[in-house]
Amino acid sequence: MLLDAVSPGVAEAIRQGPADQLDHAVESNVRHNAQRLRLAHPVIAKAVEEKRVEVVGAIYELATGQVRLLH
Repeated sequence: MLLDAVSPGVAEAIRQGPADQLDHAVESNVRHNAQRLRLAHPVIAKAVEEKRVEVVGAIYELATGQVRLLH
């Protein structure tokens, strides 16, 4: 299950090439899993569809303490 969740992000990072692969893998993984949450049935998908909830991916930068939202 965990491997299924992170594999799309890693695959996307590999397609983008060697520069910053870790950063690309992390960002792709966050985007992929945010999308999975948006589509999670029955509760989350319905709330997203009704605009009662918004699922937004974010990355916490350890070095700076900043949170970067992904849209």
